[in-house]
Formats: sequence, C-alpha cells, structure tokens
Amino acid sequence: MAIMPAKTYAAFKAAGVSDAEAEAAAEEIAAFENRLAKIERDLVPLKWMLGIVTGGVAGLYALVGPGIWLLARIAAKIGALG
Repeated sequence: MAIMPAKTYAAFKAAGVSDAEAEAAAEEIAAFENRLAKIERDLVPLKWMLGIVTGGVAGLYALVGPGIWLLARIAAKIGALG
C-alpha cells in the first residue's frame, strides 16, 4: 500500500465507498500531489535562472544605455544624424 492522505481515505469511507475503492482513490490523489510537488521543486532553479538573466539584461542596459545616449547627442550636435 502506498502512502495516502488519511483524511481523504476517511472521507471516502464515511461516504460509503468500499475499502478498496477508497484506498485506490486516496492513493491516486497522493500520487497527483507528489507530481505537483515535483513540478514545484523543478521550477525553483528556473525562477533563479530567469531572475539572473533579467538582472543581467537590466544591468547591461544600465551600463551601455548612457553611452548610447551620449553618442546620439554628439552625433546630433555635429549633424551626423541628418
């Protein structure tokens, strides 16, 4: 017998479900909860990676943005933009 939520099993039993069906249903719910927990664990590193990439792009723009702005101002002053 696999690990199953005791309250779920008890609720099925109180509803008049047979012992085998209550056990099978509770085990199925437990398996579904285990799958969801695994998905949540797998998402943690992806969230970190996305945060690092996003921070890197923002940091790059913070460093390069003013330089591009300055170059555009100089080009406008000397008439290189039209």
